Amino acid sequence: MAEIEFKRRGTPLWVVVLVLLVIAGVLYALFGRHRTPATADSTSAAAPTTGGSPSVSAAPSGAGGQTSAGAPASNVPATAVGRLSVWADSAKMPSDAATQRGYIAEGIGRLAGALEEAMPQAGAQYVLVKALADSVRLPNRTPNQVINDLQASFFAAAYPLRDYTNGQHVNDAASAIQLTRPIGQQRAEIEKYFKAAAAAFRSPGSKTAPAPATAAPAAPTTP
Repeated sequence: MAEIEFKRRGTPLWVVVLVLLVIAGVLYALFGRHRTPATADSTSAAAPTTGGSPSVSAAPSGAGGQTSAGAPASNVPATAVGRLSVWADSAKMPSDAATQRGYIAEGIGRLAGALEEAMPQAGAQYVLVKALADSVRLPNRTPNQVINDLQASFFAAAYPLRDYTNGQHVNDAASAIQLTRPIGQQRAEIEKYFKAAAAAFRSPGSKTAPAPATAAPAAPTTP
């Protein structure tokens, strides 16, 4: 997991993410292994749709079912990926700092739900992203801590997509978030990430082929 490279002042962020992933993996092994992953209702998923519209159902409880800054409750998609997509396309990050944290926490919470649904094998990353969403909601978090939580959640969600053709867009969008810039000055970049993640979870693309191994040079022969 150390191949994710990005720059940051102080402790390299990949070290922080790696440590958090290890902790999340331990927590997932202890508490989350026997939990049934949240999946779309099979009846709703099987129902045909018209005009390409996503199937709908009543909003479930939890972060994924919130409807603030998104579609009305009657039009909430049945899948977590669909709920993230609708929210990312319709919600705009507020311009005032007082309400920006709520937008970020809701977005990361929806991101966690979509990650669990689309990449069920990424249990450790799901636990980490969900924990970071809860961390952002804490009232005593400073702006610097919030931007750290935000960037860490973005890279954690991007990691399971690294081997897919559409996953690079998510990692690039995560890399665009800068720890040294105020959150309010990165509204466009944050919105872009949520849209990129939703698109990649809907259609991750094909697995990228591993780089061919280079053959070792032949040893010189002596006459």
